[in-house]
Amino acid sequence: MGGLSPSVTVSRVRRWAADPLPLLALVAAAGAVLAALQAVGAVTPPWQVPALLGVVAAGLALSGST
Repeated sequence: MGGLSPSVTVSRVRRWAADPLPLLALVAAAGAVLAALQAVGAVTPPWQVPALLGVVAAGLALSGST
């Protein structure tokens, strides 16, 4: 009965690929690295950090709503 059978196992790789949080963590880390480079004075356009952090915030909001 029902579609949720406990005998069906999902591989760890497939579960990781379906989870958006590791990808969002990677984007957040990239934003932190760019922010640090910008603070040191390396050449980075000023729009990249807010754009990356906006993607992370939107992704977290969407992942929490499903």
